[in-house]
Amino acid sequence: VAQEDCLATALSLISDISTIANPTSLLVDDWDGIPCGCFIYNNALIDFDFNCENRGKHLAANLVCAEQQVAPTTQPTASSNGNSDYELLSGEAYKKCPNGLEVPQEDCLAVADLLTQDINTISNRNYLHVYDWTFTPCGCFIWDDSLIDYDFNCGNAVFQPSAKLVCKKPTSRKRELSTNNDYIKLSGSLYDKCPSGAEVAQEDCLAA
Repeated sequence: VAQEDCLATALSLISDISTIANPTSLLVDDWDGIPCGCFIYNNALIDFDFNCENRGKHLAANLVCAEQQVAPTTQPTASSNGNSDYELLSGEAYKKCPNGLEVPQEDCLAVADLLTQDINTISNRNYLHVYDWTFTPCGCFIWDDSLIDYDFNCGNAVFQPSAKLVCKKPTSRKRELSTNNDYIKLSGSLYDKCPSGAEVAQEDCLAA
């Protein structure tokens, strides 16, 4: 959100503006170690930090961002029995989707919406929260049956019971890789093993 729009936009997102110390004032400065851009600090101040070079994550800050309308690169598909090419995996068992089964950021919103049609607690199906959290899985996931999120940093991903990961099914990945006879050759200079879900069993190896 641009600086000139920050104050009005932030106020429109606050349900109780009585918590804001001065709802007519936007504090603009260059702070160290807090997010940059437009944000609400400690539910009391509306701030704008114009320098992103020294930004940092801060628990007391809520960023004010433009709503993200994301169109998928490929339309999520559902088969006649209601199953799709995607599935939800428990954040208690997974902190990222298995290799090769990740849903890219640009597809996250549409796929998550497809998989959560029976969950009526999603707060906004048109908004994808994108951030680098330290207490969530990475990639595309549903948080607490309420939010559709995407964490782009897998370096600090953790197991989290409140999250459901949005992943491709292994059968979907096999279809993506398939050529003649549903098999493909991948260069050993680029791969040290078949992608997860696309391995050929020992008993099928010779025939494949």
